[in-house]
Amino acid sequence: MSSTNYAFISNYAVYSAIALFTVAFFAHAIEVAFSLRNSGDKTKFDFTRTKRSGDLGTVMVVLAFICLLVAVVSRGISAERVPWGNMYEFSLAAGFAVSLTYCLMSISRDLRWLGVFITVPVLLDLGLALTVLYAESSQLVPALNSYWLAIHVSAAVVCFGAFTIGAALSGLYLVAQSAED
Repeated sequence: MSSTNYAFISNYAVYSAIALFTVAFFAHAIEVAFSLRNSGDKTKFDFTRTKRSGDLGTVMVVLAFICLLVAVVSRGISAERVPWGNMYEFSLAAGFAVSLTYCLMSISRDLRWLGVFITVPVLLDLGLALTVLYAESSQLVPALNSYWLAIHVSAAVVCFGAFTIGAALSGLYLVAQSAED
């Protein structure tokens, strides 16, 4: 296959990931919205009725993660370099890192309730990447042709994934704390 074909595969995988993240967002939103229970003066979550919706959202996030993996790898094959040479590729890798972090954290804990707050930033990131930051697959400019690019940007991508999860958890904690007060 030619590099143009890999670029097309990458683009189609990004579109598929956006569609899957959208379905995941709605599934997680339904799960959170219909799990609220008022008991007296307290509001609690009861996820027993909405388990199927949460499971669907989680499966959609995992499938979207796989699509982003295909998008990043095929973009790298298309450009014949690490796929972090421009902001479009960084945005794809950042969305991949956020979904990877969420999937890895979901293995050890039940974090389905966090899915609605993770899919929104990833959808915004991918939408911005496609509409504003898109760049054709090409070789690096000579100033970026260094092994430090892979080290520097991979560290930034990992931090983006971890800190997005941390920011969502911190924001939700602040909302819960203000609701209690």
